Amino acid sequence: MNYSKKTDFFDIYIEPARKTIVVRSKWKYIWKNEPGTSLWTYAEKKEWHRKADTIIWQQWGNQFDMIVSVKEKSHPFYSYNGTTFNLEFDIEWVTSNPHWTASIIKTKSLNRFDSYINFDKKTLNLDYHDLNYNSFETNVFQNTIKHEFGHIIFNDDEYHPKYGGREISTYVHDVHGLMNIGNELRYRYLHNLEKYIDSIIYKVKFIPIFKT
Repeated sequence: MNYSKKTDFFDIYIEPARKTIVVRSKWKYIWKNEPGTSLWTYAEKKEWHRKADTIIWQQWGNQFDMIVSVKEKSHPFYSYNGTTFNLEFDIEWVTSNPHWTASIIKTKSLNRFDSYINFDKKTLNLDYHDLNYNSFETNVFQNTIKHEFGHIIFNDDEYHPKYGGREISTYVHDVHGLMNIGNELRYRYLHNLEKYIDSIIYKVKFIPIFKT
């Protein structure tokens, strides 16, 4: 028996047979162009989405294990107590009923668009080049689309106002963290998502650990 939970931001699927939890966000795309750039072809759109989904799947997914915790031996899910479930993430390209409307602007190679998310409007505004790594400091790199996906699962920016942050974060000095200006995942990035996952099966919790 599979379990699921639909939210306004993503859907969660627990698949005991595969020992997998999937967090899937549905995006409807709007393809935009900076003046002087060629119009998007269908092949370019497909390739952009493929690369974006691969980044999310590889760099967010398969990074954490979720350990099942069930206290009551009479619970129907008790046979999975202590079992390791893989945590996967992906984005699905849809044309209707999206979680998010994602505007992707094709810019010239030397120009950059400041990407951002609007939670109230459920919109993402991304640059064609957000699939690449960017550097804000020497030897500190970040994949922008990976960072923006972090917002979808309820993580705030942690970077200093000098990089555009709105306020000083508790983790402002953790520059290598993804929600700062780096690209490394942290346990805290799952705290809010974990609450959603734990609400799916009554009295069943999933404890995240980094894969070894």
